[in-house]
Amino acid sequence: MMLLRLCLPNEANAIYLIRELDERGNFQGWKYITLADIVMTSSWNLQGGGKGMGGQSTQTVRLPYDYFKKFDANEISEDRLKEIGSLPKDARNVAKQLGNELQARFAKKV
Repeated sequence: MMLLRLCLPNEANAIYLIRELDERGNFQGWKYITLADIVMTSSWNLQGGGKGMGGQSTQTVRLPYDYFKKFDANEISEDRLKEIGSLPKDARNVAKQLGNELQARFAKKV
């Protein structure tokens, strides 16, 4: 959510890079998903995620596995970054709508 707050005003996309592990915890490879895919494919049904870096409880957004792509050096080439670097308009609209709904839901009533 914090990266979305940075990317949305700049119409910038982002890449989330993760390590894929098998059931035993063995490294399988690097995978990534774009911020646009997160916005468009997650259900935004928050789920308790345990303790965060600040010690308080966190929330987890579940993402569909099929949208994670294999990561290699070509994904950060100049041409590829130009291709995926901008946040698509439909993703911006969905993110703004979500932000408005959250603000309405959690705004303090004075």
